[in-house]
Amino acid sequence: MKPEKPKTIHIVLTYHCNMRCIHCEFWKIKPEKEVGLSDWKKIIDDIYNWLGNNTVRIKIAGGEPAVKVFFYELMQYIKEKGFYLGITSNGTVFSERDIKFLCDIGINEINISLDTLDRKRYIKIRGKDEFDRVLQNLMCFKKYTKVTSINLSPTIMEVNSDEITELVRFAIKENFWITFQAVFNTFGTEYYAGWYKDFALFPRNIEVIEKAVREVIAYKDVYRQIGNSKEQLLTMIEYFRDPGKNHNMECNAGNTDIGIDNVGNLLLCFNLNPVGNLLERRIDELFYSKEADIIREEIKSCPRECKLLNCVFPFSD
Repeated sequence: MKPEKPKTIHIVLTYHCNMRCIHCEFWKIKPEKEVGLSDWKKIIDDIYNWLGNNTVRIKIAGGEPAVKVFFYELMQYIKEKGFYLGITSNGTVFSERDIKFLCDIGINEINISLDTLDRKRYIKIRGKDEFDRVLQNLMCFKKYTKVTSINLSPTIMEVNSDEITELVRFAIKENFWITFQAVFNTFGTEYYAGWYKDFALFPRNIEVIEKAVREVIAYKDVYRQIGNSKEQLLTMIEYFRDPGKNHNMECNAGNTDIGIDNVGNLLLCFNLNPVGNLLERRIDELFYSKEADIIREEIKSCPRECKLLNCVFPFSD
């Protein structure tokens, strides 16, 4: 059966990053040749010519996407095409002028990776002390936003498992959204089965985690700003109890959700081989190709826990 057209396209603009996070090693990757501005514009045009701009969302991430010199020009180009545009950032490199620009061009969401409200923990998690800068920039987005949704994106892990409810309260107080991500095999490293058994960041006290996640669900019943669905939050509890178990999670990868990496490869899943390169073939041609069909079959039988990641978990509310 022919797959439906994708609704979300995740673009990894770069693997370069200015931070040294303990749960991500993209910053260790030294890419030889990343896609430049003119080619990114061609790729955006290709997406537009195939899908239009009414039903597809473009999500920009990295590394830290804002370190690219053409970042702001490309964001403006995407918005001029009429796309829904979301950006995920560590929030450390924006100036006030940059933030005003992004809000003025009408980006739809800014997702800031903030895992803690404690400076010492922030430094431990992120590798550098940019705590004040991140909080300052969050308030700056709040100052200039017109249509931009401000979203906190914490990763739940051992080091912050007792702080989940406090993060929710902070988001509610400041009228931010908050969307949690369960910790997974370190980004930028090769996956291996059983990675969680000796992974220091994986939560060990399931009682603390379950209490915190159920409190998040209770807040969700009252406040609108929690982005995770109840289904996903409940699945997180089961995931933390037994990360190796297949929890019958669906996966949107390769169908409604696809990716493009920093060198222009079309990816149906960021953990599997690319379908082909968008600098050489059209995106629709690659999406419906035999190579893509092979990878979709592989996705169907994939046992990995990454089905719980926000980029591919099917939100139901």
